[in-house]
Amino acid sequence: MRTLEGLPLRFLVEELTPLCLGSRIQRIVTGDHRETRLQLSKKDLAGWLVLACHPEKCALFFDPERSSRQKNTHSGWEQLLAKYLGGGRIESIEQVGWDRIVRLTVRNHSLWGEHTAFSLILELTGRNANCILTLPDEQQTVLGALRTVSNQESRFRNITPGEPYQLPPQKRERINPLDFTNQSPAGALPVPRAEEIPDWLIKTVDGIGPCLARWIAERMKREPDATLSQIQAILWEFVHPLQERTYQVALLRDPHSKRPLSLTWADSSAAPPPEAGIYWSFNEAVRALQKTESEWQTRETEKNRFQRYIRKELDYIHREEEKVHSLLLPEEEVKNLKLKGELLKIHSNLKSENLHELRVSNLLSEQREEVVIELDPRFTISHNMQRYFRRYRKAVLRNIQLKGKLEKIQKKKSLIRTSLHTGFIEGTSLAGTATPSDDRSIGGRAQRFRTPLGNEILVGKNNRENHVLINRLANRNDYWFHVRDLPGSHVILKIVNFQFNPESDLLHAARLAASLSSAKNSSRAEVIMTRVKHVRFVPSGNLGKVTFRNERTLVVEPTRPRELVLLDNHS
Repeated sequence: MRTLEGLPLRFLVEELTPLCLGSRIQRIVTGDHRETRLQLSKKDLAGWLVLACHPEKCALFFDPERSSRQKNTHSGWEQLLAKYLGGGRIESIEQVGWDRIVRLTVRNHSLWGEHTAFSLILELTGRNANCILTLPDEQQTVLGALRTVSNQESRFRNITPGEPYQLPPQKRERINPLDFTNQSPAGALPVPRAEEIPDWLIKTVDGIGPCLARWIAERMKREPDATLSQIQAILWEFVHPLQERTYQVALLRDPHSKRPLSLTWADSSAAPPPEAGIYWSFNEAVRALQKTESEWQTRETEKNRFQRYIRKELDYIHREEEKVHSLLLPEEEVKNLKLKGELLKIHSNLKSENLHELRVSNLLSEQREEVVIELDPRFTISHNMQRYFRRYRKAVLRNIQLKGKLEKIQKKKSLIRTSLHTGFIEGTSLAGTATPSDDRSIGGRAQRFRTPLGNEILVGKNNRENHVLINRLANRNDYWFHVRDLPGSHVILKIVNFQFNPESDLLHAARLAASLSSAKNSSRAEVIMTRVKHVRFVPSGNLGKVTFRNERTLVVEPTRPRELVLLDNHS
């Protein structure tokens, strides 16, 4: 599913709850494609809560990376949120029923007005997606919205400032998906036909959308006769990993275009689908889906721009080619100029008094055919001969130049046609598309490990990789490890799963850093640990040389933990 349906959204909200509760909203920015970012900060945690309301890319996720957006102008929606929510703390984040609606409650004690508590409602409902700021009173009065909806635009509700907030039109009462799989509420329900299963699931079971219903219906095709118990059993396969918190989320990509297609999940013991990226939380999977989709859209935009440029160049080259062909004199006509000059040379003793043409026998040919030679009556035979030879030399030189120009045009045409097919595959485009930088290729070769808690460890294997690891791949709130006073690899621990205390993973990363250093043969080693934001490169120093502060020393055994799983760098 490209956008989360009600069932997986419930567990995404559970992942975000420990990150958001008690966090202070430091800053609010809005971006393109109806995206609102709340900069959150609390002890040992900082990042951005992203609320995306684009019809094709509805999403909610926590992004620990710093925002690269810089602008001088601010939208009215951004100013409204900054006025009421800036400096406030998030008190709760909850899903409304099993719908694709999430409500954040923010309390801002810095305001002097009557109201200090506000609700930020995120509706992840496809083309009608919206983000709405309301007061937490009985009527939930609307203070503002990312996209206002008047009575002329919708016959169901009115979302304008001052009006009471109304939920999107609700469907009839549906069954809780957890109750549907764990109990037997289906005794009085009608048994749907095979072709009716997707619509029946959407109308009967809460939290299920078209994508999940289609998956279940495809599984039911293997069964001879669809029964309610079989539907319950198949739905249980999707719900059980979520309830037991043993799920892994797969980001499916198109094998040819590499475009992200959808998110799916399964038990962590299941084999991942081919061409899929595996993540251990919905938050990381949704974040990766948004990032990958944006990168794919950027590449497609550049590709289309490049192809338009190529077509424009090909049209121009075609016109130039036609122009050159029209200026080229046929070889027969060039030979005739020389022949007429030679014949006039033979008959140079003739008198030409007001002659406009001369008919002579072709003495230079065995067939002796008659040749008509046009003359200028103002000049003598000798002068007309010189004019024919001069025209012949100019025609030969002109054809040589035009043929050289035509050869260059054809080479350029061939090169452009080749680039049209290979420019974005090989990184060579005439439109100025740059090839991937060395830093990115180095980052792709860094060793990656998965910890038991689902976090990720990155290891640099030389000075240049260490430099790229800190400078490009690490976020400012990631953990940095290095053995004290000895040569060794730089190790980065990226916290992906925020639900658990990462202390055990810190020890795993420290042991790994010690095992990849000159202290690997010692019984104990001291490893320095600090946040990446406290690490600084030494100006004009050796590549990879850093200074640090606010460090903590861990004394560990320099052995690689068996609990770490080495990942494929290209997964």
